[in-house]
Amino acid sequence: MTKPLAALTDIVRAQEALRESEGRLRAILNAAIDAIIIIDEHGAIETFNPAAEKMFGYVAREIVGENIKQLMPAPYRDEHDHYLRHYLATGERKIIGIGREVVGQRKDSTTFPMELTVSEVKLGQKRWFTGIIRDISERKREKNRYLQKTSEMQAIFEAFPDLFFRLDSDGTILDYHSGQMSRLQFPMEKLIGKKLPDIFPPKAGQQYQKAITHVVQTGTPIGIESHVELDQRGIIFEARLVPYLKKQVIVIVRDITERKQAEESLHNSELRYQALAELLPVGIFRCDATGRFIYTNERWLEITNLTPDKALGHGWLTSIHPDDRSRISELWSKSILNRLAFKAEFRFRHEDGIVAWVFGQAVVECDSSGEVTGYIGTITDITDRIKADEALRKAHLELEMRVEERTADLRATNRWLRQMVTERKQAENALREERNFISAILETAGALVVVYDASGNIIRFNRGCQETTGYTFEEVKDSQPWTRLVLPEETAEVRAVFDELARGALRNEHEHHWRRRDGENRLVAWSNTVIRDENNAVKYIISTGIDITDRRKAEEESRQHQAELVHVSRLSTMGEMATGLAHELNQPLAAIVSYTQGCVRRISAGNNNPRELLDAMQQVTKQAQRAGEIIRRMRNFVSKGETQRVSVHVNDILREVLGIAKFEIRKQNVHLRAQLAEQLPPVQVDLIQVEQVLLNLVRNAVEAMNSVDQNARELTFETSLTSDGMVEVAIRDSGEGLPMENPDKVFDPFFTTKSTGMGMGLAISKSLIEAHGGRLWATRNPSRGTTFHFTLPT
Repeated sequence: MTKPLAALTDIVRAQEALRESEGRLRAILNAAIDAIIIIDEHGAIETFNPAAEKMFGYVAREIVGENIKQLMPAPYRDEHDHYLRHYLATGERKIIGIGREVVGQRKDSTTFPMELTVSEVKLGQKRWFTGIIRDISERKREKNRYLQKTSEMQAIFEAFPDLFFRLDSDGTILDYHSGQMSRLQFPMEKLIGKKLPDIFPPKAGQQYQKAITHVVQTGTPIGIESHVELDQRGIIFEARLVPYLKKQVIVIVRDITERKQAEESLHNSELRYQALAELLPVGIFRCDATGRFIYTNERWLEITNLTPDKALGHGWLTSIHPDDRSRISELWSKSILNRLAFKAEFRFRHEDGIVAWVFGQAVVECDSSGEVTGYIGTITDITDRIKADEALRKAHLELEMRVEERTADLRATNRWLRQMVTERKQAENALREERNFISAILETAGALVVVYDASGNIIRFNRGCQETTGYTFEEVKDSQPWTRLVLPEETAEVRAVFDELARGALRNEHEHHWRRRDGENRLVAWSNTVIRDENNAVKYIISTGIDITDRRKAEEESRQHQAELVHVSRLSTMGEMATGLAHELNQPLAAIVSYTQGCVRRISAGNNNPRELLDAMQQVTKQAQRAGEIIRRMRNFVSKGETQRVSVHVNDILREVLGIAKFEIRKQNVHLRAQLAEQLPPVQVDLIQVEQVLLNLVRNAVEAMNSVDQNARELTFETSLTSDGMVEVAIRDSGEGLPMENPDKVFDPFFTTKSTGMGMGLAISKSLIEAHGGRLWATRNPSRGTTFHFTLPT
């Protein structure tokens, strides 16, 4: 009984172990990455793991029990069946075995290469076969790509012109390719197994050994350049060493002798070009195809006043004058974009504010293939030319203005002359007609025109000159003006003017008298200029004159007439102030009478005290001097004398006038205020005329306050220095003020607001101030009244 139970126990344990083994086997099958298929000896599929389902596209239940041939394409089924039967019969694994490459077919009929490994399992008399299948489609594709790449690389190596070496870590040549270059000293086929540094001369070999060591130790590429003497000439090699697999090194060697020679030749050419560029008097620049400046010579930097840092790149555009910058930037960009030549005139503005005019131009540079590589250009400093053109234009305008000032007839004739010259330029006789026409102008012009040679001899004497002097041209021809026409006392001055012109001085002006044939002297105002020959030497002197004798007489008569008016005005003013003068004189005279009567009484009474009599007589003397000063002041004011300017302080003039008008000011109960600036510079004036102006303004101010309450009558005097260096006097009243409409009308002749006035006081005052180079005007006060201002130059 015990043995059967033990046997039963063993059976149970065996079954459990079997189930456990089957579980582990199934887990292995499910987790396997490769497809695993188990078939019986007849080829029927027993087991089909998930990896096989994924590979072939079948679900296990669809394929289990089917023959294995269903997983193979039709052309291969018989072949595989034959191999399988052969294996079953003989046990030989000839074809089917480990690593056998076969073809599989998926459910969708697509095929793929696979690697099949077959093993046999026996259990008693029953035989099973396990197939492990791996899809090698990607590996096949990689292999094909590798073969294709190897083929392409081989083709590239065949066409590669450089030497190629594959070295191990100590520099031994493992493989090589000579390319299209073989300049070494021994046959290339003997290089395998040699060390690369040993095939070069010692100096170059050391370079290669150091480079190989560097690449092996650091794993970074390196480039070297070596010079080798071969066949009695120097060869320059350029080598590139890069790390390869397993501490190997790839070396590519290139012959750069010709390139180096070309670079050296180009460098020498560049040096010669730069040396030549530095010697040229124009600014030279180069730029790349985008317009960036890459070179400028010293002259370019001098003209633009830029530093090399600011000149290169696009920085030069910021130094262009703001008025030209937009135009030049647009033109430069357009030239670069369209590969066009550049040409323009523009300005650079230096940091110190100086403006330089330049003429810039640039042309396209191309390489040997015609590709644009950049631009080369120049700039020329044309500042002097621009200034000369501007000066010439101004001189031309000035000449036209002077001619127009001299005579309107000459200006009209000159316009006609320009028109005639333009119309005659195409005619063959233009020069002759032009000369005849100019001669006609000289003869008919109202001005006096004389042309002298460089020695001062008369070579042209127009009709105006002949009529003014009474001499014909033949009488004065080739003679000098001071021999007959100039007064002896003026000869030295006239000759000095001619000497100055003969030395090349600019045009000048002067006045002197001409003596007529009948002995009469005429005053002429001359404007002189010169004409130069091709050597810039003075060839002719041209003098244009106007007879101003009658004009000067009229000016003198006008001046005398004005002086008469001023004198009459002063007499009129003193007549109006007669009461005040009588009152002024009455006070010292009354004092004199009082003191003398006192002396008489003392002497009559027998009082002979000398001290008392002396004090009284001193008072008499003082009052007499006071009366005399009043009379002197009045006589100076009303005297009629020649105009004579003296240097005097305005504050002193103002005090003198207030002394004359103080009676009238007190009589009208006017409050007087003075705000006089100290240390004013003196003025050059006619003292009587300026006193006349001040007295007129004071009396007008006093009369303007007649209708104002006495407590509100205030007269203020101010003196100051203006910003332009003139002395200003202001007289402010609190009267009725200026007319609301056209306040400047008060300065018109014969305009007056007083019933007894003539309306000439302010007109004469304005004329006198303007004759001194100053200005007289009036303004309304903010509250009430008027302020009269006038200025005088210092």
